[in-house]
Amino acid sequence: WKGTWLDTLSALLAAPNMPRIWEEIIAQISLNKKKYPSISNSQFIKWELKAFVAQAVTSVNKNYNKETFVVEFEKYFSKKGYNINRDIINEIYQIINN
Repeated sequence: WKGTWLDTLSALLAAPNMPRIWEEIIAQISLNKKKYPSISNSQFIKWELKAFVAQAVTSVNKNYNKETFVVEFEKYFSKKGYNINRDIINEIYQIINN
């Protein structure tokens, strides 16, 4: 688990196109934060980013093919109430699986 966790996080942090994706995810997190007024903004962002990375690690551990990965992330983002389009999810897949 530690190896997969660190490898996945490293890939997500090192990819040159990830800053734009991180910004998009953080923008969606910030919009959703309104539903949780008792949690500080920074704590909520940390919590949600950890959940995003955990979802990515789970997808790697389950060895999802591209279509399954995309479908599972669409469900994940939808459940969170985030509007993240399929192109971004495809990029995340490419980053993690290259």
